[in-house]
This record gives sequence, structure tokens and C-alpha cells, in this order.
Amino acid sequence: MWDVWEALITPSIGFSGFIGAIIIAVVTTVAKIKNNPFRLFISLEEAQYMSGWSSLFRTIYLSFLTILGISLYSIFVTSLIEHEFKHVWQYKVVMSWISPTSFLTTTVNLVLFIVFFNRKSIQRKLSELLYSPRSTRRRRSVFIIVMMLFILVYCLFFSLMYGFFINEILTRANTAKIDYSHSFLLLFRIDQLNHSVLAEIIPVTICYCVAILPIRKLSRFLGHSEVVVNITLKSGEVFDKKYLLNSNVDDGVLICDSLNISDQNKYLIPKKNIEYIRFETTYYSFDKEVAPRYSSTLVTPSEFKDNEIALLRSIIRTTNRKNEG
Repeated sequence: MWDVWEALITPSIGFSGFIGAIIIAVVTTVAKIKNNPFRLFISLEEAQYMSGWSSLFRTIYLSFLTILGISLYSIFVTSLIEHEFKHVWQYKVVMSWISPTSFLTTTVNLVLFIVFFNRKSIQRKLSELLYSPRSTRRRRSVFIIVMMLFILVYCLFFSLMYGFFINEILTRANTAKIDYSHSFLLLFRIDQLNHSVLAEIIPVTICYCVAILPIRKLSRFLGHSEVVVNITLKSGEVFDKKYLLNSNVDDGVLICDSLNISDQNKYLIPKKNIEYIRFETTYYSFDKEVAPRYSSTLVTPSEFKDNEIALLRSIIRTTNRKNEG
């Protein structure tokens, strides 16, 4: 029995096709079960009603899958590049340009660039500029495309560098002279490598995760959506366009006028008093609310301003006089 357990926890077997197939089957099954917080895709409305622990575990679960997938793919791709294209002239030209100085310069510039655009003051000025009267929808679209291209370059650069570093660490740690066709395969036999290999891989992986994290804030600035709730009570009272802070506080829902937890305008509504809840999705780009294209442009008389109402009455009177004459 212990021999079987030792074989299963051995990385070369643990990542084999058999065990890998079991892992994929379990993840796929879990992802399809209804009312399961670990599903890969859920609606924003459903996420609002998750408990704190479910939301935490879901975040950790998805973050782990994302980082693991991107890391393994980066290591695999760079291993192929080093093995398959090492003697191709394009590879030699690119590698001749790469030096410690150019690498550090590129890294510092990319990090400073994304830190600069993640500053709240800079984002506020950009928002004012892009939504000024002289700006157009096309200019905002072009800016979003440019920033998305930058994010793509940013991710590719750090992912490729991470893959090259890990492959180099694995190759150097192969003191036992294990035969391999690609350095990526050494990752599955890590138990046979130098024991200090993990002390090098873990810090590099942490640095890679820290470098990738700012992308989320910049992407959210370019565009995101938020869900507000309209709660109708059994008494007929209505709470419109409120943010759901907690869906289960003392058998009630805690709502607020904003997502700011320091906001003083909070309401705790017992669930037994709720008739129904309606959800609305609000879209934001550059921290400005964006009306969806399919939204109705129909304006009812109740929404008219005083001068518009006076003009409408004047038109009606003029029309009535012409009809009477």
C-alpha cells in the first residue's frame, strides 16, 4: 500500500496521463455541478449572493488554476523555443539583442509604465480627457486597443522571461545528469534534481505573480461592470440602485449607496420582508458609466425639464389654434 502511495506522490507519476486524466475529470465535473461556487463561469448576480467563505475559496481556486496554467504553458513554450529553434538564425538574432542591461531596462520601463497608469490621479485625468467635449467614442476605442496591446506585450514579456528562468534553473539543477528531450520534462522529475531547486523556483514564481497582478487594476480601469439591486419590500417600499455588501447578515441583506464599506448610508433589510429583488448591470469605462447601445432612448413626459414642458405646451396650444381656425 505504501509503495502505491509513494508512486502516486512521485511527480513523474503524479503528472502522468493517468493521474492527469483523473484531475481533469474531477475539475470538469466540479465545474458543471449546479449551485457550485467552484464553477468556472457564474453570473455576476449569483456572485453577489455568495457567502464570504465561498467567495474566498473561489478566488483562491481560480487564481491557482490561472497561475498554474499560465506558468506551465510558459515553461513548456520556452523549453520548445530553446530546443527546437536554438539553431535558427532568427533565434540567434533575437538572443544577440538580449543582454542583462537590455533585460533590466525593458523590465523597469514596463513596470514603471503600468505603475504610472495605475495611479488614481493619472486615471482621473485620463478619464476627464477622454470624456471631454472634444473627445470622441473612436478616440476612446483606439486608446483601449492600444492599452490592450500593451497589456498583451507586458504579459508575453514576463511570461517568456519566467519560462526561460525556470528552464535555466531546472537545467542547472540536473546534477544527476538525467536524460531529457526538453528541459520542461525535468519539472516532472523534480524530486530527482538538486534539492535547492525549489528554493530558486518559488521566489521566481512569486516575483512573476507580483509582476502580473497590476494588470487586473489597469484592465478594470479600461472597462468593467457592476451589479446593483432594486429591492421591493412586501410593504411596497422600494430601494433602487443599491449595492449589495453582504447577502447574509443576521438573516438579512446589507445594502449601501456605494461599494465603499465606510459609507454611512447602509440598510439592513430582513429577508422575510423582501417581496422580490431585481438586478441591473451597470457598465463602466475609464471609471465613467457607459449606457449600453441597446438601451432605449425614449423619454417620457415625466422626465421633461421645466423649459421643455413649457415648450411642449406652447406647441400644443399653437397646434390647437390652427386646428380650430
